[in-house]
Amino acid sequence: MAATESFSSAPLSISQIVTLKLTESNYLLWKTQFESFLSPQLLLGYVTSAITRPEATRSVTGTAGVTEEPNPEFTKWIRNDQLVMAWIFGSLSEPALRMVYGMQSAQEVWTALAKKFNRVSTTRKFELQNRLRACIKIGRTMEQYLSELKQIFDQLDSIGFPMTDLEKIHGLLSGLGKKYESVSTVIEHSMDSVPGPCYEDVVFKVTAFDDKLKTYSSASAVTPHLASS
Repeated sequence: MAATESFSSAPLSISQIVTLKLTESNYLLWKTQFESFLSPQLLLGYVTSAITRPEATRSVTGTAGVTEEPNPEFTKWIRNDQLVMAWIFGSLSEPALRMVYGMQSAQEVWTALAKKFNRVSTTRKFELQNRLRACIKIGRTMEQYLSELKQIFDQLDSIGFPMTDLEKIHGLLSGLGKKYESVSTVIEHSMDSVPGPCYEDVVFKVTAFDDKLKTYSSASAVTPHLASS
């Protein structure tokens, strides 16, 4: 596909759409933002190689026969490609920029970043999933437990692997322990209903149950004291 469209100015500022500087922890989000910026301007093909580089010259038949002259499509392609590459460079963190230093085209830079950071994102995903499986409440307050779960969920979301409400609920219930078995059983049964429970509702229920446990514990501690008075 030739670069037949002339590009003059972007209808949107790149800073309005691409709000992230690419790092090892946010590649998929950065990629989504960048694609959403390029696509409506018909420039996405410069990074995906769908818009191929035209020949530098073209053959023209005239009175003197066939001659070669500069190809205006080539000039347009070079201008657009270098502009897209400059945009990419402007959205990279310093370590990412060092990695693509010296590359000559937007597609070359895009491919190099994908090879590097896609692998990092997948590895990070497995690390966070393992951390979630190992996360338990025992020895911590409910607030501390829920805070760590939220950190894991947010980090998975930031690298492009968001969890559904049911997945979050399953992760929360898995680490509660035997003391919360009664409320966990009720919530697990509700997960088969349509629509299923939302994560915020489950957080409210387990927090309320935890408050009751604290009340019972406090009452048990006070009763012997009152009996001896």
